[in-house]
Amino acid sequence: MGGRKFLGKSVNLVAAITLLRDIQNEAARGDTKLSQLLRKCKILSARLRSPELATWLERELNGYPDQEPLPQYRILEGIESCGEFAGSFGSAIHNARIPPSCLPDGIREKISLLHLADGVAVYEELLEHRDRSDLHIDWPADLIAAVATDIYPDSLPSKLAS
Repeated sequence: MGGRKFLGKSVNLVAAITLLRDIQNEAARGDTKLSQLLRKCKILSARLRSPELATWLERELNGYPDQEPLPQYRILEGIESCGEFAGSFGSAIHNARIPPSCLPDGIREKISLLHLADGVAVYEELLEHRDRSDLHIDWPADLIAAVATDIYPDSLPSKLAS
């Protein structure tokens, strides 16, 4: 019952449309996590027998492999960086913006772009457990060491984040 051809394949369209309506209703309510909606879409992709949709959903749920280019919507540009700096005699600068012009070209480009390659659940978790109004990612220690004296002369960074 309800068996029809979709993209040349026999599928149960009634079941697929019912699931699609459920997904739409949950998305419209706004209280369902994106990862939950995507898992339901994965079921829909199986019912529709759509390998392209299944592959995209797999990447969104579990992350993109290193060698695979990210979709443009997963690359954020113009990311600002801030830091905590300690100076002499106990002086300090807190939450100081880091001017991109004081960073070497290769590092400047790397820091101003954020590649969101992990599965959506990772970002949901970050947003749920943030302790500030903004979201930040700490710089790797090697990067801090490489640019430490280039940012604010006579001060050493104790923490840098984008």
